[in-house]
Amino acid sequence: MDAFWLSDMTPTKKTDDNLTATSQVDLQELFPALRLLRASGLAIDPRKMLLGGVALVLLVSGDWLIAFLPFAPGEDLIHGAIRNESSAVARLLGCAGFTARQQFDSWLSWDAAAFALLTPVRTLIEPARVIFQTGQSWSTLAFAWTQFIWALIVWSLVGGALCRMNALQFARRKRIGIRAAFVFSRRQFTGYLVAALVPLSAAVILLGVHWLLRYLDSLAPSVNGVVLGLGWFFVLFTSFLMGVLLLGLIIGWPLMIAAISSEDSDGFDGLSRSFGYLFDRPWQASVFAISSLPVFMASRILVATLIGLTVSLAANVVDQEEDSKMLDVRLAIPLLNSPAGDVADQMERTLSGESCISLSGSMQEFAIFAWTCIPALLYVGFGPSFFWSATTVSYFLLRQSDDGTPLDSVVDWPETQGTRSSDSNGHRSHRNSTG
Repeated sequence: MDAFWLSDMTPTKKTDDNLTATSQVDLQELFPALRLLRASGLAIDPRKMLLGGVALVLLVSGDWLIAFLPFAPGEDLIHGAIRNESSAVARLLGCAGFTARQQFDSWLSWDAAAFALLTPVRTLIEPARVIFQTGQSWSTLAFAWTQFIWALIVWSLVGGALCRMNALQFARRKRIGIRAAFVFSRRQFTGYLVAALVPLSAAVILLGVHWLLRYLDSLAPSVNGVVLGLGWFFVLFTSFLMGVLLLGLIIGWPLMIAAISSEDSDGFDGLSRSFGYLFDRPWQASVFAISSLPVFMASRILVATLIGLTVSLAANVVDQEEDSKMLDVRLAIPLLNSPAGDVADQMERTLSGESCISLSGSMQEFAIFAWTCIPALLYVGFGPSFFWSATTVSYFLLRQSDDGTPLDSVVDWPETQGTRSSDSNGHRSHRNSTG
C-alpha cells in the first residue's frame, strides 16, 4: 500500500519533445496572432494565386467595359488623381481606397504592399465613397454603383472559393480543387450578396432621409430651418447608425465571406457572425489586421524572388540560344525596383490602373511575353490570395475567442454527395450520404 502511494507521489520527468510541444502550444495561446503565419503557407499555392490573378483581370476587364456604357463619365472619377502624401496615415488611407490613389516609388515599400494586400477592400471602397459623396450627378452615381456591384460579384465568387479552400485546409488540412471550390461559392453566391447588401441598403436608406431633409430645407429655408434645428437629434442619430453600418460593412465584409464559407450558412448568419465578432472583439480584430501586413510583406518578397529566379534562368537560356535581342523578361535579383521583374511590374501597374501593358515587337517577343505573363499573374494574384487566407485564419481565431469553437471546426460537406439536415440549434449541418 505504501509503495502504491509512493509511486503516485514520485515526480515524473518530461521529455524534451513534450516540453517543446507544450511551449509551442502555450506561445500560440498567449499570442493568437502567431497563427497568422499559417496564412502565408495557405496563400502560397499556385491555384489560389492563379484565382487571385484572374479576379484582378476580371475587375480590370469589367471596368474597361463599364467605361463604354452611356452613363460613364468622360474621366475616371472613381480613382481620382494620383497624389503624393508624406503622412503615413494618409498613404494608408489611399491604399485602402478612402482617398485618391498613391504614387509608389518602389513596389517593395510598405504602402505598395498594403495597396496590393487591400485590393479586395479597395475595389469596393473606391466606388462606395463616390456613392456617399454629396453633389454627384446621376450618371456618376450609376457608374459608381455599376463598378461596386461588379466588384462585389467578382469577390463573392472568387473570394468565396478561396475562403472555402482555406477553411478546409486550415481546419482539416484537406485540399480541394478549384472546381469544387467554385461549386461551393456558386451555391452560396446569393448569401454572399445578401450579407453585404443588407447593411449597405440600410445605410443608403438613411442617406436618402438626409437627402430628403436637405431638399425640404431648400424649398422653405425659413420654416424648415427651425424644423431641422428641433430635429437635429434625429439627424445625429441616423448619422450614427449610418456610421456603424458602414464601418461594420467595410471591416466586416471579408469576415462575412469567411463565415459563410466556413459554416456553409446563409447571408444573414454570415452578417450576424461578422458584426458580432467584430464589435465583441474589436482590439483583437485590429491586432490581426495589423499583424497581417508584415507577414504579407515578407511572404511577397519570397514569392517574388522565387518567381523572379525561375523566369531569369529561363531568360538566360533564351539569350544564349538566340543571337537576336529578345524581349528582356529577366527579373531584378537581388531585390531592386521590382523583384517580380519587368513583366510582372507592368502587369501590376496595369491592374492597379497606373499604366498599360505595351504589346510591341516580333512574334517571338510576343510569345515570350505571353508565356511570362503566367508567372507574373501568379505574382500579382498573391495579394488577393493572402488577403483571403489571412481573413479566414482571423475568422477562426475570432470565433474561438468569442464562443470557444475549436479551430478544427468547419462544415465539411462534399459538393457532389450528401444530404442536408438541421441541428438542434437551427443551423444547417451537412452529413456525408455514405456514412
